[in-house]
Amino acid sequence: MTQMPLSQYEVDSLMNALSEGWASATQDEIDLASVKRYDFRRPDKLSKDHVNTLQMMHETFARLLSSSLSAYLRIPVHAMFGLVEQTNSDEYLARIEGPTVINLVSLGPANGRVILELSPDVAYAILDRLLGGQGRGLGRAREATDIELALLQSVAAPFLNSLKEAWTNVLALEPRIEEISLNPQFLQGVLPDDTVVIFAFALMIQDTEGSMNIVIPYETLEPVIGKLNAQSLFTSRRTGGAEIAEVVRERIARAHVPVRVEVGSATVTLRELSDLQPGDVITLDRFIHEDVDVFVNNEHRFRGRPGTTGSRLAVQITQFIEAPALSDAFATLTTPQLSQTDEVPYGKAS
Repeated sequence: MTQMPLSQYEVDSLMNALSEGWASATQDEIDLASVKRYDFRRPDKLSKDHVNTLQMMHETFARLLSSSLSAYLRIPVHAMFGLVEQTNSDEYLARIEGPTVINLVSLGPANGRVILELSPDVAYAILDRLLGGQGRGLGRAREATDIELALLQSVAAPFLNSLKEAWTNVLALEPRIEEISLNPQFLQGVLPDDTVVIFAFALMIQDTEGSMNIVIPYETLEPVIGKLNAQSLFTSRRTGGAEIAEVVRERIARAHVPVRVEVGSATVTLRELSDLQPGDVITLDRFIHEDVDVFVNNEHRFRGRPGTTGSRLAVQITQFIEAPALSDAFATLTTPQLSQTDEVPYGKAS
């Protein structure tokens, strides 16, 4: 390559820059906080658009998990998305300190596997709630027993269903727990020696705070890279809106609700109750020709007339009781549509 000499103008410009201190900056004067380490041997494989799309999906996962885990444990649970990061498997393994609950999750046929990692504080808070407690952590680190690991595996449904719903516009998943372990060394034979994407979350169960990580190898994401963009995601949501609504309606229609028929009531003394014998009669506060009350999920929704259908006891709906606390639209969505000729057998009441 031919080297071109500097012109006199260029030489004068360099000398002026040195004399004015432009080129005298030392390393201490450089803002190191703005410098981001970059490994050219392991470059980032996901673009900014891919990362933003994955972030939106897992923010949705956090919201779904908050509601589903709260309903499952029957205590307030808050899941908050933290950050998404690309790194390699060696660096991720080096960060894990002490015992942690590691779930190896299969995403379904040909969809690869991911890691669901829970901090011990969160895991023991879930265990405490499953065993009848208030949902509080131990406050000290210890390894879980085999029985506790089995219980943790049984509570995987809210996590897996939320993950499935969050990914539904990109990939149809059928996630399931393959294995659960407390030893981080277990992952050395599982994670490929390549880029992994870490999604970090904060979990709060009652007063217990902890963390959760979802670790996805790049080779699992590679087949769906083309779908990881905001345009594809929102287009899928718009086109799938009607289908999702139909699925919701179908699931609501199949939902089971307890139905109870109250024929009447009576007040007796404890002595009268203890003296009852077979054949005795208790007088109720309702006449035989009066309608009975029908409760749906402990709410008074209908009145009806008792009778039989075949060899079974039944009640025929005669009146619908308005629910003042519910709007008409919500009442139509949640209330079973029974006509005056529909019969609800007593045998199915709770």
